[in-house]
Amino acid sequence: MGKKGIRIFSYILTVVLIAGLFIGAIVYLNISNKKKEEDKSVTTVTAPPKDGSKQVITSAERQTHVPVITLTEDDSATADEGSSQDGTSEDALSETAEQETTTEEETTTEEGPEYTVVKMYYPGAKDETQSGWFAEYAAEEFGIQLAYVGDAESADIVAGSPMIVEGSADPASVRSGFYIRYDLLDAMEGISVGSIDDYFSALAAMRQLFPEDGRPYGISLGNDAEGCIPLCVDYLIEMTSGMRRYGYGLYNPETGELESILDDGGPFKMALVYLWSMNSMGLLDPDSKNQTMEEARAKLAGGKSLATFSSEDARYFNELLGGESGMACLPLPVPGQKSYIAALSNEEAAPWRVSDEASEQAKAFYEWLTGYRGALTCMYGPEGVCWYEEDGWLYMTEAGYAVLEDANEELPQYTGTFREGHVPFESAYAKSSLVRVGASESFDVSTWRSHILENADGTQLAWYEDTGAYSPEAMMISGTGSTVSDLPVVEFDMNKVPTQRRNPVNSSINQLSWSCIFAADGQEFEKYWRSLKNAANGTGYLPCLDECRKSLEELKNSLQNAQ
Repeated sequence: MGKKGIRIFSYILTVVLIAGLFIGAIVYLNISNKKKEEDKSVTTVTAPPKDGSKQVITSAERQTHVPVITLTEDDSATADEGSSQDGTSEDALSETAEQETTTEEETTTEEGPEYTVVKMYYPGAKDETQSGWFAEYAAEEFGIQLAYVGDAESADIVAGSPMIVEGSADPASVRSGFYIRYDLLDAMEGISVGSIDDYFSALAAMRQLFPEDGRPYGISLGNDAEGCIPLCVDYLIEMTSGMRRYGYGLYNPETGELESILDDGGPFKMALVYLWSMNSMGLLDPDSKNQTMEEARAKLAGGKSLATFSSEDARYFNELLGGESGMACLPLPVPGQKSYIAALSNEEAAPWRVSDEASEQAKAFYEWLTGYRGALTCMYGPEGVCWYEEDGWLYMTEAGYAVLEDANEELPQYTGTFREGHVPFESAYAKSSLVRVGASESFDVSTWRSHILENADGTQLAWYEDTGAYSPEAMMISGTGSTVSDLPVVEFDMNKVPTQRRNPVNSSINQLSWSCIFAADGQEFEKYWRSLKNAANGTGYLPCLDECRKSLEELKNSLQNAQ
């Protein structure tokens, strides 16, 4: 071979080597790209779009709350078809690169986005995948697919009983207040209530609005008793001392002690003094000691009395006569009032929990679910669709009111009806009357400021403007004298005291209580009070009180062990 042949051979060899290097580089790049796509794959479950159409997820949405869609193996293989080892053109490689770049910014799938599965257990749960609006909301906001499981040990989240938050108040325990015919009071000028005595004076002034013949009493009470003390006296004790009777003693939530009702300077005697004062002013119905509370309630509704200490009586009046009539029986924020408010009870304590091994999405979902936004969503539907919060106040939308009226209404933007997608477990705050921390509204929509201002009549609006409260319970709970007890509403089992002991004690205290209330003057009041103490002690009051203290200690221990 001559020099010319050698040069040609060298040239061909050089071209072949360069081409080989170029092809090798292309293969290496394609293998690397495929490996990167495989590395990005996660173990997820694909959920179909709600309307069955193709979904487009942009990179901007990925950075907010929409779950990232990863390519499947089939998608990766399709992307690699444009790069073969037989010398693909640069134009084809460029087109493939553009397609891969587009995939990073906008991914489509006929199946829908892929979600992290979150397994949730609740009592009675079966293995099933949740569907409907709640599951769709969880997917949108947290990137999860909710699956219920029948085994608590394998669950990411365990839904227990309604949660008890330390310091939370049970509005259902607020059973008393200084209620008054507010429609009549609002029509009077120059009446201000700055004390309990002023409350009595306001009632006396209101009576003068009526002709003497048929003039209503200030208040009519009943002689119903849950033990030794008339129930109406129980109410006044709670309203003026912040204590609540437990059997034969008064529980003081500030000291945790059960105090005797027979103390000379105690709340029981003071309540009797207040009622004696009302009778001395001509405000108390003389039939009070001989009638039931139901009969007293009927007199309030019939216009024969102007006030009540019972929240239940006031609700009855407002439901029966309120509304367009403008009549309303509402409480006054009387200075010196000390409402007793029980802690939330949970007889069958079952704590909520999230597994330490749960995904970050599951933990975020748990935090939301056990907060007030999660509770409101469980109760009323998706936030932003059924309800929303603005400037610290809650508002119900038209769609929210629609599903409240009929749970079979379809939800806008979601699949199916409210009932079909509703959660099968109890909200963390199942007591919808629970007042939210830092707000005067409860979870109950009827206490929401927006609902009240839209639906209240003139008398109710005047009361809201004067008191700054949006429900009687909220006013009591937010009162400066209110004390949240460490105990739920519990009653002493009177059967723990032998009948032959408790009957004489109950009878003597009850009868002589009314004697004090209707005493002719202060001197006679003190005479009856001494008789009450002597009769109670002589029939075995102290052993009854000791039995109550023993029972209370057992109750506290059982509640502590349940935590």
